Amino acid sequence: MGGGAYAFTEDTAHIPGVGESEDAFGTTVAVGDINKDGKPELFISAAEKNSSTGAVWVLPGGTDGPTAKDSRMITAPSVGFPQKDNTLLGGNGLLGVI
Repeated sequence: MGGGAYAFTEDTAHIPGVGESEDAFGTTVAVGDINKDGKPELFISAAEKNSSTGAVWVLPGGTDGPTAKDSRMITAPSVGFPQKDNTLLGGNGLLGVI
């Protein structure tokens, strides 16, 4: 990896949940300083998680970039959506193209 690059998987220590081969972790990726602390958070989705209900992970921004420590996973039920097929929480990114 080049300088300034990061790599995270569902199996990275402190990433909540269980990695499964068909989750499509990394379907969409975004950054933004939502808590206004000057350190952008990293958002990672997995469109195929839990029968395509999808999930989004929020990794806190650290002084040297995003960190898995204290990250959290947002699932459809945790934000009031039903746990049903094809909700695609976090979007489906380029899944329809590739």
